Amino acid sequence: MKQTKLKDIGEFSLINSLQKLIESSAPNNIDPKFQLVAGIGDDTAVWESPKSTQLLTTDTSVEGVHFNSINSQWDDIGWKAMTANLSDIAAMGGIPLYCVISLGLNPDSFTSDILSLYTGILEASNEYGCRVVGGDISKSVPEFINIALFGYCSQKPVTRFGAQVGESVAVTGTVGGALAGLKLLTNNQDKAFSSLTKLERQHVITTHNRPHSARIHEGLKLASSGVSAAIDISDGLYADLSRLCDASKVSAKIHQPLLPVNNSLKSLSSKEQALLALQSGEEYELIYTAPSALVQQLNNSLLTPSTIIGEIIQQEAQSVTVLDRNNDQLCLQVDGWDHFITK
Repeated sequence: MKQTKLKDIGEFSLINSLQKLIESSAPNNIDPKFQLVAGIGDDTAVWESPKSTQLLTTDTSVEGVHFNSINSQWDDIGWKAMTANLSDIAAMGGIPLYCVISLGLNPDSFTSDILSLYTGILEASNEYGCRVVGGDISKSVPEFINIALFGYCSQKPVTRFGAQVGESVAVTGTVGGALAGLKLLTNNQDKAFSSLTKLERQHVITTHNRPHSARIHEGLKLASSGVSAAIDISDGLYADLSRLCDASKVSAKIHQPLLPVNNSLKSLSSKEQALLALQSGEEYELIYTAPSALVQQLNNSLLTPSTIIGEIIQQEAQSVTVLDRNNDQLCLQVDGWDHFITK
């Protein structure tokens, strides 16, 4: 079958194809209290809403910075772009509702790739009854995807500002796999990961390319239980926990042996495991703070159990300290993702 390029069909033909794809796969589990009045085809999306706490987040993915279409399938790129936004809603204990998508596209791109991109976006969004209701398309090299996602909280949202001294620090799921997968794809890290089996390598590559679903259900449970603070892991556990501590004006101690490292990385040295677990971004797990008894109680109801990895302490300078099994401070060069510093 002959591939058509965007420059051959034009913007409006592409929009028409995307509209048909979106409407044919529209979720039927949108909260009926938020009835869509007008979607794609009008100047703005319109929906009715009762009194509730509204949420809005946005995230941009740029070719060569956030994704590489050589190493990733377009449906995976779409899934991941959508999951990044859903994860922000999850961290607040919210429910995603409607989103608009802006694309910057190369005219030489294949139409089928953009339809595949949207298929991945819809797979991620439809799982939670979130509907695409509009957007914009422009010419751009490099290509980019921007998603603005609207959601709501039916209860008090969980912020980064409420962590209390003496509380435990917990994280859902496992960490480290996304960064390992990225290294395998981009840096020819065969020697560093020589102890990993072929299956383990494929698992962490998949973890990077198509992370698990956003922890929406877990976020709702955290919010309803009254945890004090939460943040999702998008730039790395160490970096994102540092942001939570800064917002709450506290510090944290993390115990390296307690880190829930991705099971496919267990053959690596403890130092390498710790570095991957602390630095790996795009994990989309939730870090939260709460009394230890509440964490244990929550694990009886969370779809993805959490692990206590440390505690909140009081220090004048907000910081995160990592301790080894002897409670000695680990001297690790731990960097999270920073667009203007990270190489």
